[in-house]
Amino acid sequence: MSLLSPNIPPSIEHHDTLREWRLQPFSKRYWVAVKVMARVVSFVVLLAGIALLIAEPSVRSLILIALMWLVGVPLTALGYVRKMDRLAAQAPALSPRSSSPTTTIDIRQRRVD
Repeated sequence: MSLLSPNIPPSIEHHDTLREWRLQPFSKRYWVAVKVMARVVSFVVLLAGIALLIAEPSVRSLILIALMWLVGVPLTALGYVRKMDRLAAQAPALSPRSSSPTTTIDIRQRRVD
């Protein structure tokens, strides 16, 4: 998936990983997404929290920072799961013919020496 166009399919190197993602239950996919997005959200909330504490140092600011983090991590994790599910849907499914080595094309036979 490209940042410029979300309709570009994933590269071939990532197909196996995306197929594995698709086979996992939602709870496992969600917790992986929480682990990934917690770092990003924590960094962004840390920057926003520093700015908020500089502007208004109070207990209410600390509560607001905690609420931003508590709401931000689950929401961004759901967005990450949605993004990965969309990518996984674009990866072609494995078929018995695609995994057989006899059906692959050997491009070396077509070279002119």
